[in-house]
Amino acid sequence: AIKNKESIRLFCDYDVDGVTSAAFLTHFFRDIGVSVEYYLPERMKEGYGLNEDAIKLIRKEGASLMITADCGITAVNEVDLALSLGLDVIITDHHQVGSQGLPNAVAVLNPQRSDCQYPYRFLSGVGLAFKLALAVRTSLYKKMGWNKSLLPNMKRHLDLVALGTIADVAPLTGENHVLVRHGLKVLTTTDKAGLVALKTVSDLDNQVNARSVGFALAPRLNAAGRMGKADSGFHLLTSVDLKEATQF
Repeated sequence: AIKNKESIRLFCDYDVDGVTSAAFLTHFFRDIGVSVEYYLPERMKEGYGLNEDAIKLIRKEGASLMITADCGITAVNEVDLALSLGLDVIITDHHQVGSQGLPNAVAVLNPQRSDCQYPYRFLSGVGLAFKLALAVRTSLYKKMGWNKSLLPNMKRHLDLVALGTIADVAPLTGENHVLVRHGLKVLTTTDKAGLVALKTVSDLDNQVNARSVGFALAPRLNAAGRMGKADSGFHLLTSVDLKEATQF
């Protein structure tokens, strides 16, 4: 899709894990010069996960690849519809596989798959987004010949990984412990406009820890989704202008 300059759309859940997943992927694709759009369902009108009307709209607007963030593992019928319309789907989701089995997507990235051999099963949605980005970054270098020195340093976006992982109450063990430990360091000194603004309104000027994320930063983002305005949180986390970010 990157090679052919296809239109890529991110479809995310409206909770903090979903919004940080989409924000993380947006930052990553920006870093490699690939423009992506997003679709965030409205909680009250559309409910959780993929829905047929959204898929039809996304395809109508020209997208040929849709990447889900923190949702989609049970959307067997919706993925079939997408494929029938010419919309490829990549699923990234950490929830349990449904009774219908896996969706017929191009790829399904989920550690809860019965055939998944990955040694750590408790990654959050944003953790899986991080893994997808790492794999894409590696492929750009090894398979497409991109200059490695021009590819982004993924550590700078671990602030979003820590935020989403803690907010989703994922166990802080194993790989999550490593991601969050380093992510909190990045979050403490982050220069992302939205996170700077969010920390300011939360009166967090010093070291950020799991408690301050869980009880100060995450609830403010989660509130937007519960009021049907989760896109405000997404725009906040992807903003590059501090003055603009303070308005969210």
